[in-house]
Amino acid sequence: MKILPFEQGTEEWLLWRLCHITATDAPTVMGLNPWKTPLDLWEEKLLVKPRTEVTKAMQRGTDLEPEAREIACRMLETDFYPAVVEHSERVWQGASLDGLSECGRYILEIKCPNKVTHDYSVNEEGIQIYYQIQIQHQLAVTGAEIAYYMTYRPKHDTPVKIITVKPDFDKIKEMIEMEYKFFVECLCQMRQPSEKKVYYSFPEEDERGDSSFQK
Repeated sequence: MKILPFEQGTEEWLLWRLCHITATDAPTVMGLNPWKTPLDLWEEKLLVKPRTEVTKAMQRGTDLEPEAREIACRMLETDFYPAVVEHSERVWQGASLDGLSECGRYILEIKCPNKVTHDYSVNEEGIQIYYQIQIQHQLAVTGAEIAYYMTYRPKHDTPVKIITVKPDFDKIKEMIEMEYKFFVECLCQMRQPSEKKVYYSFPEEDERGDSSFQK
């Protein structure tokens, strides 16, 4: 893993994202993003269409992230810092992490979602499939042993839930193959990808309430 010397949200970071497959891109490439197709992603990377517009719910997630990270550091007794990273060999593969431990063994993914998604994690220890893929991508890029998925909803009866996620190497292998194909064929060779995506039972877009699909 290579830690890059710029911060999330900067112009340098935005340009870097255009030529990398990031954790946010992973579920789209795999057809598991309910809000975006591989074709949408391709057009965004080529600047044919504007980036996804930041909704109020997504901005709320960004605003709550520092507060949530402080809580996670206390609960997990580990210091986490936001970081932008690339895989040490698959240099086309990157991630913008909500939290990376100093030892590099642990990563933190923060969501500040709608009530339905938060309840799913609180009551059933569940993580939506598109978030699972994001986390597996982050684990693949960093080589971390554990990812902590944190869902944070301050006014909820149970405002914080943290779920431990370990690498799923079969899923990571499949994901890397699909991401590399998209990178080579669509971004390097400029071939138009499919519009298809797989549908699950997802919350509505304006109820999403996290900042992950900006990253």
